[in-house]
Amino acid sequence: MLTQNYQFALFSSQGRLVLNLHTKGWVLLVIPFLLCALAAANYVLFGYYNDHQNTLGSLSEIDKERLQVNEAMLSSSFELTDIENTLARVVDFNAKLRIMLSIGDEIDREATLSFSPRSTHGLRHLPALYGRNLNRKLRSRAQELNADMIYEETQQQEIAHSISLQLENLATIPVIMPTRGRFSSAFGWRKDPFKG
Repeated sequence: MLTQNYQFALFSSQGRLVLNLHTKGWVLLVIPFLLCALAAANYVLFGYYNDHQNTLGSLSEIDKERLQVNEAMLSSSFELTDIENTLARVVDFNAKLRIMLSIGDEIDREATLSFSPRSTHGLRHLPALYGRNLNRKLRSRAQELNADMIYEETQQQEIAHSISLQLENLATIPVIMPTRGRFSSAFGWRKDPFKG
């Protein structure tokens, strides 16, 4: 049966021969296997295509989330810069107060001369510059700011203590008028009203 020859003839409705095929018997068995293999290959390729489409969708979502995270970190960077500028103004004001209260040192004098707010120019390029390290840099800046704010809080407590001491000292100094009434002349030497 596998080695026998088979002939297939296809006739039109008018009775003319349209197609005439000669084949061996084993070819007839191979064709269904080929069709099954083709169907299986199509099924596998369709699965790969679906996986590919799902992967592309996931990558698109990841890109959107990455952009949102970059924007959030950039916004945080601007907020940190604003906080740094505010802290720099507080440091400068505290240094001036310490100098006015005579408890300042040379560092305070340098602080009042060197105050300059941080510029935000170039911060828009932070995601490109730092890449994966941007979050670490922001966290490090926030920790430094926290330490600086704690230090300035202790400095303000020292200023408040110094002000209270100076107010106590001022309260003990006699700076009020001893009596009420009219002044006939100022304190100190004066001319004799009769002889000049």
